Amino acid sequence: MKNIFKYHLALTEQQSISLPRDWDFLSLQVQHGEIVFWAAVDKNERAITYRFWILGTGMGIPEDLFYDIKFLGTVQLGNLVWHVYRQV
Repeated sequence: MKNIFKYHLALTEQQSISLPRDWDFLSLQVQHGEIVFWAAVDKNERAITYRFWILGTGMGIPEDLFYDIKFLGTVQLGNLVWHVYRQV
């Protein structure tokens, strides 16, 4: 059985987060001034570390990553817009 959990993302270009191996991305939003995403996870699965990227509008996507990242969503914090990706 899967459960829905919330994960916080720091406002930094790249970071790693451990998630159960079998997870489904649900939504990405700003909550209380922080970037968060929700995922349906199987708590009994082994955890794997995933790399996430947060890039601002106008920032370049590193060429060596362009085909190795999956877009998750866009959020706005104040006057800035951020685009969140997961490395695959």
